[in-house]
Amino acid sequence: MAHCLVTGGSKGVEGEWGDLDPRGSPDLTLAKKKDQGNYECEVLGEGSEGAVQWKKCTKNPGHLNFIPAPKFSLDHLPGEYRDEELLEFVRVVSDRTVKLTVGYTSTNRPDGFIFSNFRGTSIPHTGTGFLYCYNYGDEPQLNVSDVSQDESDEDDDPVKNSETDSKDEIEEDEDDFQIIEQFDLRLDRCPCPECTNSDDPKRSWGYVYAHTAKHVVYDDSEAKRTVVTLNYNDPDCSEGVKTLYGDAVTWEDGDRDWCNMTCVTHDRDVYQSLYSKERDREEQHTDINEKFWRCKTPLAIIVSHPHGCAKQITVGQWTNRTVKFDNQESGDQMTEYTYDTPTCSGTSGAPVVLLGEKGVGRETWWYPHYHTHSGTFDGKLNISGTSDESKVELDDQ
Repeated sequence: MAHCLVTGGSKGVEGEWGDLDPRGSPDLTLAKKKDQGNYECEVLGEGSEGAVQWKKCTKNPGHLNFIPAPKFSLDHLPGEYRDEELLEFVRVVSDRTVKLTVGYTSTNRPDGFIFSNFRGTSIPHTGTGFLYCYNYGDEPQLNVSDVSQDESDEDDDPVKNSETDSKDEIEEDEDDFQIIEQFDLRLDRCPCPECTNSDDPKRSWGYVYAHTAKHVVYDDSEAKRTVVTLNYNDPDCSEGVKTLYGDAVTWEDGDRDWCNMTCVTHDRDVYQSLYSKERDREEQHTDINEKFWRCKTPLAIIVSHPHGCAKQITVGQWTNRTVKFDNQESGDQMTEYTYDTPTCSGTSGAPVVLLGEKGVGRETWWYPHYHTHSGTFDGKLNISGTSDESKVELDDQ
């Protein structure tokens, strides 16, 4: 394993541990790592410590079941899930998965909570997140409907196809306009650290969002010290790696262990790609759930940056689905999963793709986004945060 990227500054701050430069304090780095219970952040010290932790890892010695993201293939999917459409979907998830390097620990972390003994310090910890971009022209929605034979026949209707093509062209034009408005012609000042400290701030920039665990990025003070690393797929090559900056925690739920962090990018290609493909991603997720909702074997796939190193994909099974809240009116549920999919320090906040039969008869549930990885029980079973799942009813496929 080659070196791992280390991002984010680490200046000493006046906090509970005094004025210190923690990267030169290996004892404090180790102490912070132990101050997280069963959560799975990585805590970084000097230089390429992530690579050192990778080699020293006792939870998954050798990381034999961790697949480098660029090498993930059909052969890595179990039999009934060995499907090109699912493979492409996993690649889409992988492309949006990012490393989060949090360079500060908030003074607002409550007593007894992860890293509360290190409030006000700048010892970096890392986790994983998932990028998305709100589409201003059409808020993403879960849209599931029964598929009838009559609807299938419409696919061959040239008039229907022509109307669909026109709709796609209109949506593309709307997307172009919104990108120009939300990225190219911004009137407000970019809030990222580069621009805040510059006499010549960037004129073109945009907001995207990172979905992660609350225990990874606790509040705005931590978000503003978070470096988001996109496309870190190869430990030996930095080509294509993009850097974004955290700005604020916009939505969060500590009890369910998730948060959404706004991030700033100056890269128009990154913004346009996330923005213009948001509808497709939502629809693709729904299609995948529809395709595999009857599978008897449960599946749990995680894309993450273990030990703060290059992106890896792991495959396993979810072993238990716990309903934390059941909405009797809509049938929607808030659920938490346990799974045997391999994880390591640095996997906290990673997207967890959960497929397979979750109900009885024609009933099933799924979430239009993802559960986030939260922690581990005993090193063998791992657990997600709590997320909403929408109840749907489908005809037998």
